[in-house]
Amino acid sequence: MLNVLLGANPQSLAYDPLDKKMFVTLPGQDQVDVFNATKNQLVMEFGGTGDFSLPYGIVYDQLNGEIYVANAGWNSVSVIDPNTYSLIANISLGQTAPQAVTYSNATGYVYVANYANDSVSVIDSGTNRVVGSPITVGSGPEGIAYDPSNQDIYVTNSKSGTVTVISNASSVVATVNVGRLPIGIAYNPDNQAMYVAEVGSRGDGAIVAINSTSNAIIANITGAGPEPYGIAYDPNGNYMVVTCGASDCTNLFNATSNDPAGQVTVGSVLGNVGYDPANGDVYVLNLQSESLSVISRSS
Repeated sequence: MLNVLLGANPQSLAYDPLDKKMFVTLPGQDQVDVFNATKNQLVMEFGGTGDFSLPYGIVYDQLNGEIYVANAGWNSVSVIDPNTYSLIANISLGQTAPQAVTYSNATGYVYVANYANDSVSVIDSGTNRVVGSPITVGSGPEGIAYDPSNQDIYVTNSKSGTVTVISNASSVVATVNVGRLPIGIAYNPDNQAMYVAEVGSRGDGAIVAINSTSNAIIANITGAGPEPYGIAYDPNGNYMVVTCGASDCTNLFNATSNDPAGQVTVGSVLGNVGYDPANGDVYVLNLQSESLSVISRSS
């Protein structure tokens, strides 16, 4: 396993499949770091000069090959050229404190979870303009994910303990009660379900699985470790990978049976996690260690 030093408070990751780069937000330094996934090395640090302010969420847009960064400090989304690392646009959202972003292949829209006003903003990635009015969701939205099977958007509302389901680009079709501070969320294609990590579950480490057809809870999985935070699907091993905010371990679960499938010790105070489909590696952000851990296929 490889550990790469980053800057203060690494928060979220986005993978650029064209250039095989992993982009990492660092709100502690108003900066984005770029990691070359082929060479396993840090290749660029940019920001701190007016490009970002408390950058949290980040996503790669497959339509135009650009990077979208949620700036909680500016109440905006920055659009970045991943090749030149230059700012293309800065999209104002009002007093929203955006926390997380996701991209929909179906609509070509970027969806932004706004923590301050309990809403989701929609951005047309073709024009980089806001579409319509913000969509009202639950209280304290901090996580957001796209479901390619039904083209819906799922939002974790940390304060209300719910998940909001958005369909047809802008319509709320369901609210699912999950409880205990849900933040991390990821789609599991093997079970066709959204998996939600509950930070507030503490010692038992609860993960909730929501069927993406019925939007009903189909599994309550325990044993993920204290305060599960980040979650991602690893198709290489058919795992759900879960990081824990109160330990130094990343836990693996079989994506079909939901049974425990192993544990990997990484850095200190874990954050979000991502997957690189090109090399099959898993990337874990370590908030306190200020580093990126690369878990390879041989780990």
